[in-house]
Amino acid sequence: GYYFGSIVAPSGTAAPNGGAVGLLIREDHSAVLLGHERIPDVRDDTRFPEHTRIYVARNVFFDDTGAFNFEATSYIPNPFFSPTVPQLITSRISVRGSITDSGALSGRLNESSTFSASRSADDGVTAVFAGFYAAMEAGSSYEVLAMAGPAGQIYAVRQKNGGIDAGAGTLNPNGTVS
Repeated sequence: GYYFGSIVAPSGTAAPNGGAVGLLIREDHSAVLLGHERIPDVRDDTRFPEHTRIYVARNVFFDDTGAFNFEATSYIPNPFFSPTVPQLITSRISVRGSITDSGALSGRLNESSTFSASRSADDGVTAVFAGFYAAMEAGSSYEVLAMAGPAGQIYAVRQKNGGIDAGAGTLNPNGTVS
């Protein structure tokens, strides 16, 4: 099934201020997770401007009880970027949680932020487009990962030359995104 929801960030100085998450769980219990959090500017430290932390996990698995415990890749911009230093800092984080019998999903990212999501309807106005997509944009070096739900939800991650961004939106019945 498809799950779309939000990330609730912990409080405190320079703590993330929340974001969105999308999760596709296939019949064989394999899954894909895409998510992001907005990290505020640390006003007294110019090395850490406002940025987005992106989470991507492909080919992870849920057990028969609905519990999950897997690793995702976290991407953040490198404030010290230069021609010899990568634009993105990547790390592995833990993702843990469960799904209830009623379809409510909840979890934790790296023992920090929590997330929750509701199961999308299995049929809807965009069911024909539902799925997980990975593609290169024509004529560019952009890689796009997108999760389209059957009830009009979409979540996408776009990466180019070391830069990355993500967001949630609406998939219209004609296939356009807003």
